[in-house]
Amino acid sequence: MALAVTKLQKWADLKSVIGTFSVVASSNYAAGGEALGLQALFAMRKAPFYVVIRGMAGFIYEYDYVNDKMLVFLNTAGGANTALGEHTAAAYVAGITGDTIRGYVVFPKSL
Repeated sequence: MALAVTKLQKWADLKSVIGTFSVVASSNYAAGGEALGLQALFAMRKAPFYVVIRGMAGFIYEYDYVNDKMLVFLNTAGGANTALGEHTAAAYVAGITGDTIRGYVVFPKSL
């Protein structure tokens, strides 16, 4: 498994269940993103409607709502003023495997 996802906190308000989690990347990145399994991690019946994933090393982490995956973007073009490309299907770069990655997720409360 290339991602180790750990639940840090979980709490609820009147309409939502909110959680925080950490991600540690190792091994290889899969094209199209790495599975997170947030519904199972937080024992929720419904999919999340808001997810933010941030790191400290300058890489961009995005959540794929359709496939429950984390996508990683970095400068693959090498030029200025160009869009970031998705990480290639290869070993994670050292900056990502050593990054402190945290996430925030909001689920609708099941009735």
